[in-house]
Amino acid sequence: MLCKACDTERHRMFLESKKNHGIVDDSTTMIDPAVAKSVDGDQRVKALQNRTRSVRSESSVESVSKVNTRSIDTSVNTATSDRQDSVVISELLMYTVYQRNRCTNASLRSVLNEFYSTVEISEAKKLLVSLFESSLNGSEAVTERRNSVQRTASTAEVEDITDILDLLDNLGVLDKVTFGAVQYNRLPRYGPEDLNICAIADKQVSTDNSISALSAKVESLSDGGTQSAKILDVVSDVSTELRSLQSQVTQLAASVASVQPEPRHNAQHTDNTRQTDRLCNVVIYGVPESRDRNVWNCGVMNVLQAAAGRDVSVSDAFRLGRYDLNKCRPILVKLHSVWDKRTVLSGSHKLAAKQELRTIYIQADEPMEVRRRKALDRIKARAVARGDHVAENGGVLYVNDSAVYSLCNGYIRNNVNLSSVAGSASPPHDG
Repeated sequence: MLCKACDTERHRMFLESKKNHGIVDDSTTMIDPAVAKSVDGDQRVKALQNRTRSVRSESSVESVSKVNTRSIDTSVNTATSDRQDSVVISELLMYTVYQRNRCTNASLRSVLNEFYSTVEISEAKKLLVSLFESSLNGSEAVTERRNSVQRTASTAEVEDITDILDLLDNLGVLDKVTFGAVQYNRLPRYGPEDLNICAIADKQVSTDNSISALSAKVESLSDGGTQSAKILDVVSDVSTELRSLQSQVTQLAASVASVQPEPRHNAQHTDNTRQTDRLCNVVIYGVPESRDRNVWNCGVMNVLQAAAGRDVSVSDAFRLGRYDLNKCRPILVKLHSVWDKRTVLSGSHKLAAKQELRTIYIQADEPMEVRRRKALDRIKARAVARGDHVAENGGVLYVNDSAVYSLCNGYIRNNVNLSSVAGSASPPHDG
């Protein structure tokens, strides 16, 4: 036990420390001098401990309430900040937002189409639309895209993504979302503008490394002189044997060619293959010429839809012949199925009912010989209906003793008189 003087000093130091921590005030902890004189040390210590405990419990309740209030305020501020600026994980959108102001739209779209898959592009667009759905009401970029003759669905969706980002930037809402990336291997390694330069640099580094490795191997081989000499001797012997074998093979090939005639089934196989390729093709005549492929492609789709009465899937379409401003070249259209071809051909008469399609007609894709034979018969029938003198000699059609059409060359511009060939040719067959 302490004496009275030591105990009083200890109690004073205790009160001073509590005052510094703000837990106890003077009014609650000061002891009356009369009480200090009348009560012994043990009783004073016990009374002081009881008072200190009550004050500590009250202060702890206040501190807990303060801490809870601060935590609630912090959570509210955190929730508010999350609503104003959230982080969304999307490698494609992160790369697009970062590079959109550093390059042209054409270069950026090219990188996105070549690097990312169709599924990743579609998911990125859906994520972007869901985040800013309220800001994109009425925009055409949110529509679902499908494959067409002009472009694929992924190409159209990449254009929609860049257009949506431009729209959101103009509205001032793009800064509310920060896009991040987790899989850094799903980010293109280069910027859109320096893609080719960096690729060439990488190839140059790889080539230098390969040359260095080859040089080291050559040096290692040159060190062993005896072994290199043996290898050269073996290579020389092998090359000599190969030359002798090559001469023997050449002689055998010449003898086989002289004995066995060249098979002719290859040409027949080629003809059958071409005929199979034409099963789904049609030829459209009368579509106006244009240097822009998209212009006459739209015309082709309108003609097919009018003839079939529905949308028709097209694999490919291209003009036949060289471009001539004064001519309207036919268009060969490859359809997806034979059924579509039959539907289009059976409904081709519907084109006459529309004023803008009256000069357009559709035929099946047939071999050159069949088409020219039909053209000759058609010209011949028209000439006979007019009452002209018609003759056919050696696959050449003559109208009024002038050559008009040939099965070999088609239309004849420089007409040849029938009398000039009558002496050398067989008698003409009158129509």
